[in-house]
Amino acid sequence: MKCQRLIICGASARAAAFSAIRAGWDPWCVDLFADRDLAAVCDARRIRSQEYPQGLPSLIAGEGPQCPWMYTGALENHGRVVSLLESCRPLWGNSEFVLNKVRDPFYLAHELLEAGFCTPPVLPPAATPPDRAWLTKSRRGAGGSRVFWADAFPRRIGRKAEWYHQKWQAGQPHSAIFLTDSSKRAILFGVTQQLVGETWLHARPFAYCGSIGPVHLGTEATRELERLGSFLVCQMGLSGIFGVDFIFSEGRPWIIEVNPRYPASVEILEYGYQRAAFPRPDQLQLREDDLARVETVGCSSDGQQRVGIVGKAILFAATTVRFPDSGPWEERMFDRRNPSVFPAFADVPWPGERIAAGRPVMTVFASGISLEHCRRNLEGTAANLDRLLIGG
Repeated sequence: MKCQRLIICGASARAAAFSAIRAGWDPWCVDLFADRDLAAVCDARRIRSQEYPQGLPSLIAGEGPQCPWMYTGALENHGRVVSLLESCRPLWGNSEFVLNKVRDPFYLAHELLEAGFCTPPVLPPAATPPDRAWLTKSRRGAGGSRVFWADAFPRRIGRKAEWYHQKWQAGQPHSAIFLTDSSKRAILFGVTQQLVGETWLHARPFAYCGSIGPVHLGTEATRELERLGSFLVCQMGLSGIFGVDFIFSEGRPWIIEVNPRYPASVEILEYGYQRAAFPRPDQLQLREDDLARVETVGCSSDGQQRVGIVGKAILFAATTVRFPDSGPWEERMFDRRNPSVFPAFADVPWPGERIAAGRPVMTVFASGISLEHCRRNLEGTAANLDRLLIGG
């Protein structure tokens, strides 16, 4: 049976595209990279940074197939672009109206507290935090970008309405992934532990740089996350695949923010559980009122639901580098013929590509018998890749 098309766009489409392929879709992608491993398995177009995201609607309307579309990270900060795209292709995800609610930190914090969830307090940009344990964040941030300690906030940026303060919460950062089914019910797909600001990956402070999982936090925390998912779907109107970043502290999740689109950690849960987050095309009737429906689909070859610890880590460039012409990634990238097996390398740049210091170079994957074992394996792979880049 011929695969059905699905448009995927955002700052990076690679992870979502691989997830779609695992479920039997044929993605058509637009992002800022059009990396080598993405282009090898589906149609991929690169949009110039100076044209992103405003140029997405005209590009997709002019070149994209007539099919549903979904967005990935950072595009949730551009509700108007989402609305324009929705006018030319049916949206599989959350509309501008929903984005305006869940991306408002003050509205979200108020609603979460009213519903009995833990979330750090927030202050408007003009306010002065009462102590040093506060962060200053941009409403348009993504992946931990544009986050500062409040007392180290760069004054040149200015304290405009875009910014807000959030109290820092001690604990381990995690991400919960939710799906919505055909009855608009929330399903907790799984939880991962986040890698944030890791120096061994040359990441900036607070920058998201990977995930390890699945993680099991215990019965009470799981029940609270399940209640959170139902609240976000029923009260906030979220649909499709979405995520919640939280700090796990003293046995409870402290909600930091909601990611109302495909989150980066989805693929870790897919590989670990051997289940696809996307529905199969033959299980989804592509009517406009059904596009938010998502059902989990087993994707292991023998139907067994295996569970393993899988991790990914994003290596950032310590200095400006020219990407090598060849390396160990050549034979260890994503294989469309066996999509349930995780690659050793992903987001692979093109030979000779110049990567500026501080920019992401590549994603590496590893597995382990425990979270710590998996992390050590990721550290080893990243160190080897770092040495190769420096030597090249």
